Amino acid sequence: MQKHRLFAGMIMTIALLTATGCFRNWGECLEFNGGKLYYTSGVTEEEAVRLGEYLVEYNYFDGNAKTAQLTKTGSTYEFRMAIREGLDLDEGYTGLAVIFARELSDNVFNGSPVSVHFCDDQLQTLLVIASLDFDGSRVAYTSTVTEGEAMRLGEYLVESGFFDETVKTVLLTKTETAYKFQMVVREGFDEDGEPSRIAAVFIGELSENVFDGGQVEIHFCDATLRTFYVVASREVNGGDLMYTSRVNGEEVTELGEFLVAIEFFDGAEKTVHLTKTGTTYEFRMVVREGVSEEDEFLELAVILARELSADVFGGSPVDVHFCDDQLRTLRLIPSP
Repeated sequence: MQKHRLFAGMIMTIALLTATGCFRNWGECLEFNGGKLYYTSGVTEEEAVRLGEYLVEYNYFDGNAKTAQLTKTGSTYEFRMAIREGLDLDEGYTGLAVIFARELSDNVFNGSPVSVHFCDDQLQTLLVIASLDFDGSRVAYTSTVTEGEAMRLGEYLVESGFFDETVKTVLLTKTETAYKFQMVVREGFDEDGEPSRIAAVFIGELSENVFDGGQVEIHFCDATLRTFYVVASREVNGGDLMYTSRVNGEEVTELGEFLVAIEFFDGAEKTVHLTKTGTTYEFRMVVREGVSEEDEFLELAVILARELSADVFGGSPVDVHFCDDQLRTLRLIPSP
């Protein structure tokens, strides 16, 4: 119960506007502790009252003037809230809305799906946060992607075993350049090593099997779906350049340009991965079987490490990893 109060208390900060304008188009109006809840003919007064009482109990309607609306499309309840300008672009509030939608579904609407609409002061939708259920686990998604894309993702997560007997929630959104797959990880999660490697491999699988070759980012998130670590990729002249949020965008760009200039990225399919531990950059490259034992390639790796250090990373040490197609290290060539 305390966890529910925490989430509701956080999400209540979203609704900071009192909507003004043509009220008669918004349905019937009920007042709860200073807040106004409109509801349309698609829902019953009993459902609206149950929602209003819940919002009071969990301090969403807290005595300050706020405006919300309850509607329904098919089997999905739509909770519409007036927000301050710009909050629809804030990842933190989007994550809280995902959690809030689940709270409403579980505690007010008997498990029925709930979507949250961020609205302007005329209750015009700016962003929708909806979800699909897959045997208890959920794919939440915003209106930056389609329901079909969210459905394909959920079906793939079931097929791949990611959605298992453990209840999980993921969030799918899209920027101008990439699909964002956000997942909650346990407290104390170690972002190094295996999780980062597995995420990098998973990016390729999601791109190929779900998003028709589109770019994908995987975001490791806390319990409120706020990102703290990212694994992403870029296509560079036919090659796949993967990287983590331990490095910045300028470094990724410079590395890509360097690999094109030396004809490493030459139009053929190749995969590399860049991250950083302390002051040392880690450059991982997928190689064919047996290469890790060939002296010629080991010598070339030493030269590559020196050139990367001098020409891309400002003299910082660079470790080169020869990897299999799952980005598991076969051989490490430490910085010279």
